[in-house]
Amino acid sequence: MLNTTGNELIMKDGKAAGIKATKNDGGNLIINAPVVILATGGYAGSPEMIEKYAKMDADDVYDTGIAGRTGDGINMALAVGASDRRLNGSLMNFGSAMKPYGVYEPVNLLGWLPVLKVNEHGNRFVDESLMNEDWGTNGNAQRQQGTIYMIMSKQNLDNFAENGLPGFGGETPDFYGEIEGALKDHPDYVFVADSIDDLAEKTNIDKEQLKATIERYNGFAKTGIDLDYGKDAEFLYPVEEGPYYALRFELGIFATTDGLVVTPDAQVVDKEGNIIPGLYAGGSDAGGLNGETYEVSIVPGAQQAWAVNSGRFAVQDAVKYLNK
Repeated sequence: MLNTTGNELIMKDGKAAGIKATKNDGGNLIINAPVVILATGGYAGSPEMIEKYAKMDADDVYDTGIAGRTGDGINMALAVGASDRRLNGSLMNFGSAMKPYGVYEPVNLLGWLPVLKVNEHGNRFVDESLMNEDWGTNGNAQRQQGTIYMIMSKQNLDNFAENGLPGFGGETPDFYGEIEGALKDHPDYVFVADSIDDLAEKTNIDKEQLKATIERYNGFAKTGIDLDYGKDAEFLYPVEEGPYYALRFELGIFATTDGLVVTPDAQVVDKEGNIIPGLYAGGSDAGGLNGETYEVSIVPGAQQAWAVNSGRFAVQDAVKYLNK
C-alpha cells in the first residue's frame, strides 16, 4: 500500500496484532495481522532523532539518502515497550556534503578532493585523502568537528583542471563555473578572497590559526612529509597563491545503522530482554550489526546485506511462529 503511513502497532495480550495507518486521502486504516515486520529504513531523515540519539545538531548533518526514513518503525516499537539500548546514534558517515546540492553534483564532488580541510577553529583534523580510501572513517573524523571548510587556491583548481581530479576518473567538471554559480546562489557555502586574512574574515575562522595551519601545511608540501596525519606526499597540495577559496560542508550521511534490539531471528526485544511475540525488525530499524560506526573499508555493503538477510531471518521465524 503506497502513500500509506504506519502510525501505531496494535497489541493484544502482549503480542503484535496488527497496525494502524493513515491513507493518502487522510482516511484511517486498521490492518489486523498476527505478525508485523518493521522495515522503515531507520531515522536518517528525522532531525529530532538525530539530535536525541547521535547527540548532534541536525543542522550540521545532511541526509543524502532516500526520503521518508523518519524513524516510524522504531518509534512505533518503542511505544509498545521495545528496548532502546541499541539506539546509540550510529550513523553511516561519509563526510563533506553541501545541503543545497545533490550529493553527486560537481560542487559536492569537490568535497572528495584530498586538499586542505579545517574545522571552524582553523585546525586540520584528518588526512584529507582518506575520503577516497575510507569514507566511513573520514566521516567519523568530520563528525567530531563543528563546521568544516575546504581551503583551496586558484593554483590548486588550475592543477586539477589541467591534470584531472585525484581519485576520480572521467572528464573534469567545470569547477570554476560551478563555483561562480555557487557564489551567486549560495554565498553562505562558498567564499572567495584575495588574501587568507579576508578569507578568514568571510568564514569567521580564527585568522591567526588559519594562517598558522596553512603555513604548516605548506611546509609539509615542500618536504613531502605530513607530520600531523601522514598524508601521502602525492596529495600534499600547497595553498600558496590567491585568490583563495573556502567551501563550507555539513556531515554527509547515507543512513543510520543503529536501531531496535533484535534476536538473531530479527525478533524485537523489550526493555526487560523478553521477545515481543509477533514483532520483527530488519535493516536500519534493527540495531546490533554495527557498533559506533559503519566500517566501510572492511565490509563494504554490509548494511544492504543486513537489510536483505534480516528480512529473511524475520520471515523464516515468522513462519515458525505462525505454525505454533
